[in-house]
Parts: sequence; structure tokens; C-alpha cells
Amino acid sequence: MLADAAYKDPELSPDGSLLAVSSDDLRNGKRYIRLYDLTRRVSTRLTQDGSEETPLWSPDGKMIAYASRRANSGYIYRVSADGSKPPEALAQGARMSPAHWSPDGRYLLYMNFEKGLPSIWLYDDKERKNLPLFPGAEAHFSPNGKWIAYSLRSGGSNSEVFVKAFPDTGVRIQISTSGAGQSRWSRDGQKLFYIAPDRKLMVVDVDTKEKFAASAPRPLFQTHIIAPSYAYLQYDVSPSGDSFIINSLNPTSPLTLLTNWTADLRKN
Repeated sequence: MLADAAYKDPELSPDGSLLAVSSDDLRNGKRYIRLYDLTRRVSTRLTQDGSEETPLWSPDGKMIAYASRRANSGYIYRVSADGSKPPEALAQGARMSPAHWSPDGRYLLYMNFEKGLPSIWLYDDKERKNLPLFPGAEAHFSPNGKWIAYSLRSGGSNSEVFVKAFPDTGVRIQISTSGAGQSRWSRDGQKLFYIAPDRKLMVVDVDTKEKFAASAPRPLFQTHIIAPSYAYLQYDVSPSGDSFIINSLNPTSPLTLLTNWTADLRKN
């Protein structure tokens, strides 16, 4: 257990030393972005408005993007992780949430719920433009920047995890088979994780060098993460790939650090 606090939306810094979370400090529904030092076990509040969620580290660890809602409008902001610069608005809409930065830091994927079901948009930091990509949610760049994993509800009640090339060629590759959400790549790009409807953390071995190739999904372990679809990312993988931060989404339960997950894999 990491802290007896109402934390959610866990996001590890690129070096794994800090954890960004959205925190209901007073358990009154107001959420702020906090940085939690995993070594010293202390946290620092980074934002002040009380409507901030889904923090996302930039690849260089210097900035954090997050969602905020003000005056009935949704925003995506970024702020310096050390608090030295004020927040900067990157996008505005009805409801939105940052999803993932490209490895070079130029592109920010985000979810836009403006027309009901979510769609994936892209903020180009070089051109200062916001562009629609395709329907879906919870988008995540591969470490080499060539692929995007995402969730899509393409029929039925469950979403599935798909992968598309970046830039988009129009072809999508289905990864999950029985419902899935919250996909994340390992930092070495050799694995793709997701949450199944029964809340098991699943893993797929992948090859992203040229043509995309993937193994059959297999379970790692049971989690207590709430509904897998469109609940944003409620776990993260350490840079070394040997531990996980897991959130149960229960406001009375703290985040959990799980190590030695490969032992569970061997049992399965």
C-alpha cells in the first residue's frame, strides 16, 4: 500500500521515481494533481482548482498534462512538474482527457467525448494544432512511436483493444478477444497489457519493429480495478517492467504496488 488517500489515475514518471495521481484530498469530490515520491513517501500538490484528473507525464519528465473542467467546459492543460511555470491550455471541448505523449514529445493523444462516444484526437505541439484521428478511447503510443493501442466499442456492450499504425493507414489489428480496455505498452515495447471484463490483467507479446505481430492473450493476475472500459488507465507498469501500480477505484482503498508479477505468470 502506498498511501492512505483517495488516489486514482496513477501515472509513473519516466524514471519511475515519482507517481502522479488525481487526489480527492478532503474526500469531498474535489480532485487535484499530486506528485507522490515513492522513495520518501511524501506528496506535493501540483494544481489548485479542484477539478483536475488523469495526469500524464511528458517523455522527458518535465511536464504533466491533465484534464480539467471549468465553467461547463472541458480542458487539457499542461504544467511544469516542478511547479515553476503556470498551467497552459492545450485543448478545449465538452469533455476530454489526455491519453499519451509520443516518445519524441511532439504529439499528445487525448480522448474527446464531445459527440457522445469517445474519439481520439491529437495535439501537435510543433504546429499548435488539434486534429481528430479516429473513434476510440484510452490511446497509447508504442515506445517506438509507430503504433497506437486503443479501446473501441465496435458492437455489443464490451470494448476491445486494437492497434493501428501511426500515421494511420486505415487498417486496425484486434488484440483482445472477449472484451478489454486500458491498454498499456511495456517500456521496452515487447508487451501490451490490458484489463479484461473479469478484471484480470492480461498480457500479449508483441513485435513492433516493422510489421506488427502479436501472440495470443494470456492472464497475469486478478485485479480489483473497476469496469475495464473507458475508466481511464487505473494501473501503470514500472520502467523495468517488474512491478505494477494498481488502483481499485475504491475511495477508501489506497494504491497498491505489486512486484514479482512474473511468478504469477509462471503459475498460469
